[in-house]
Amino acid sequence: MVEKIPGWIGFISLVVGIYTLLIPDLAQNTISAAFIVIGIASLFISFYADAKDKYQVAGSALTYKFHELRILYQTVKSTNTGDDLTQYTEDVKRIYRRANWQWALNQGATEALMA
Repeated sequence: MVEKIPGWIGFISLVVGIYTLLIPDLAQNTISAAFIVIGIASLFISFYADAKDKYQVAGSALTYKFHELRILYQTVKSTNTGDDLTQYTEDVKRIYRRANWQWALNQGATEALMA
């Protein structure tokens, strides 16, 4: 029920905006235009409500990878000059490979997984 409210608000705003254009006492273009814009914006936003779980998962994964890279950066920054950084290079490659793998899964691109 709660997910349908933005759609109803958009529909009602459009109806009121168009209705105010027809009634001479309410026929102020700015009010009508405001209602119509609010209605269209609300409907536009409600079109993306179905994908919000997908966006939430992708955002959480990106945040996790950001924190991984930040910790890795701080670790590398604290190493001494001349230390072997091979392990850190492999860690960065591993993080990027996992990110590309998850991106391909989210896109549904099985051919990208085979590459």
